[in-house]
Order: sequence, then C-alpha cells, then structure tokens
Amino acid sequence: MGGILAADETCMGERGMSDPVVPVDQSFDGLMRSLAIRATRPCSCPTFADNKQRIFRLKQMIRDYQIEGVIYHVLRGCLVYDFEYRQIEEALGELGIPVIRLESDYNEEDVEQLRIRIEAFIELIKLKKPPEVRQTERDYYG
Repeated sequence: MGGILAADETCMGERGMSDPVVPVDQSFDGLMRSLAIRATRPCSCPTFADNKQRIFRLKQMIRDYQIEGVIYHVLRGCLVYDFEYRQIEEALGELGIPVIRLESDYNEEDVEQLRIRIEAFIELIKLKKPPEVRQTERDYYG
C-alpha cells in the first residue's frame, strides 16, 4: 500500500528484544532466574507498564527509525490499549506525527476495510511531504 513497516511496539513485537538478560548470579539457578524474569517482566502491556515509559519508548522509536506516521492497532476487547490511545495521540500530536487507530480481531472479515483505511492514512502522510520529495519517492519506489 506504499508504506514501510519500520518498527513494532506491540505486546509481542520487538520490545522483547530490546533489553538483554542480565544475570546477577552466575550459578545455574541465577541464570535460570534471570531468563525467567526477562521472559515475564518486559511485557509492556499498559496493565503492567508505566504509560509514561511506553510513550517515551515510542518517541525514541519515532526518532531512531524516522517514523512518519503511527498505526495504533487495538485488538477488539483490549480495553487497556484502547484507554491509552488518547495519551499516545496527544504525545505524538506534539511531535507532528499523525496517528490512526485501527481496531480488529483475529478474523479476516475486516481485511478490506483495514486495507482502505491504511491506504488513505499512507496517502495523507505522503501529501504532507514537499512535492519534490514525493516525486523522488515515486521514482525510487515505483
């Protein structure tokens, strides 16, 4: 649809790879404990994580990956992500980063509706760029 997925900040995304395992105790039990802590604690679900830290990390990712727009995906029924959206929208609005909220579940019935909304969102981002940048991107990506 003309966009590039540059980063993922969902419960199961790249967040799990950003913090290394740091064993304090080099014994077998200490190593296993460190692995267990690493596997269970980095969950950034808004239920378990400080929202300010999540927003800080999101801003870091926007800077590091030169993000131009954010698709905020909420799984139907995930109220904590849904409640957090307003804070995310305000924080990214201060940076001038457009955000679109998409809600779906694990079935394929709404794929076309999602595709249309994402396509329109990407077009909106492209229109914000100067004409010469848009032409260069068209030449490069086709």
